[in-house]
This record gives sequence, C-alpha cells and structure tokens, in this order.
Amino acid sequence: MESAVGVLLAGGHGTLRKDRSVSKLLEPIQPNSNVPLIRLPYECLKKRLKLETVVVTNGRYGHDIRCALAEHTDDHFVHQPFRSGAAGAVKLVLEHFKQNGIQNRSTNI
Repeated sequence: MESAVGVLLAGGHGTLRKDRSVSKLLEPIQPNSNVPLIRLPYECLKKRLKLETVVVTNGRYGHDIRCALAEHTDDHFVHQPFRSGAAGAVKLVLEHFKQNGIQNRSTNI
C-alpha cells in the first residue's frame, strides 16, 4: 500500500497585509522566536502524521519559504508561477504526482 501525501498550500501574495515584504508564513510564531509560522503545519504533516509532503509555493515568497524549510530536502516543492488560487495549486499538485509517478495517490484528494 502506498503512503499518504500531505499537501501544504503556502502561496498567497500578502495582499491583506500592510507590510508585504515578508510572507505571514515566515513571521515568527511568537515574539522573539526564530521559528516561522510555516513550521507548525509542516511539522504536523512530517513528524506527527509522518507524511511525505508536497509544498506549493508562489513566485513572490517561494524562495523564502523553501529556505525556511531547507533542511527537509526529501520533500517536493511545486512552484505556482501565476495566481490561480487554491484550485490552481491543487491542479499543479496533481500534475506533479503524474510527472513523478505518484498518480495513484491523487484519487483520494
């Protein structure tokens, strides 16, 4: 039986934030902490649920998010080149599954 895959949609363009220089996913969880918010859902998928993980990022903050998760080189990162919402991100994940031979997992989305 194939293992499950966790998908973390880490896109967004920060249009609701006043300071758009940093993604809210990269903000510290608590003041004076070096742990970015993105680590909470990511570590839940990886450590607690023990899932292979696909992270979908965008062009605006994608590099920074990938750097925040840099020690996890066994994961899949999918770049969303233009704004197409969550549905567009899921479509990219399904295409990524097919290209990497994990298409059978996509039937349970």
